[in-house]
Amino acid sequence: MCYILWLVVKWFGEIRMLELITNPTEKHLSEIKEWMEEESKIGNEGFNRFWYKIESGFESNELLVLRLNKRVIGFNLFKRLKGVIAFDIIEINPKYRKKGFGQQIIFQSIKHFQAMGFN
Repeated sequence: MCYILWLVVKWFGEIRMLELITNPTEKHLSEIKEWMEEESKIGNEGFNRFWYKIESGFESNELLVLRLNKRVIGFNLFKRLKGVIAFDIIEINPKYRKKGFGQQIIFQSIKHFQAMGFN
């Protein structure tokens, strides 16, 4: 299932589609790993040291992925705890930081979980 955040957003004068993927695939996970490894090579370790947690979240279906124009730009790793959702790691690709996408993944993740019956 793919949950659409916005049909379109205006970003640097261009119209783009922003999506929250609620059932990410191996391809999405691979895209995340690629930019996280790239980030760690330039000296910013980021959350690459927690890759094992990200893989585990993917396997247990506790990972949401944010795409902009069909390109993965962020993720939300969460945990289900006795009827409550706890956000664990939220990461945005360094190329897309400081543009409001972190706020959007949080806001849209909350909307997604509220639609599923979590308050």
